[in-house]
Amino acid sequence: MRIAHSYFFVEIGLLLSAATITWQSSVWRDLVRPVYVRRIVGVTALWWVVDVLAVRLDLWHFPPGRTLPFRAFGLPLEEFLGLLTHTLVTFILMRFFGAHDSVVHDV
Repeated sequence: MRIAHSYFFVEIGLLLSAATITWQSSVWRDLVRPVYVRRIVGVTALWWVVDVLAVRLDLWHFPPGRTLPFRAFGLPLEEFLGLLTHTLVTFILMRFFGAHDSVVHDV
């Protein structure tokens, strides 16, 4: 495995760490509620759009051969998965540690 894929494995490690910390709590049950699914999808979609725009405007690039060959909108597959994973980890930890914000708690 090339070093270039290490970022994705760091994200998976973060998700597994968050899962280990929060496994016995109600966080996981809460994350499948429609309100949280919409928020997670919305935040992830926002970052996907920002990434796609950055690539299209030549502000950022992913060198061919240094990422997986599967691409959508100019972004490699691991970028899509990494953004989703990072969003999940953030919501899980915010929900678990009780961040008092309307983003993660119902009003």
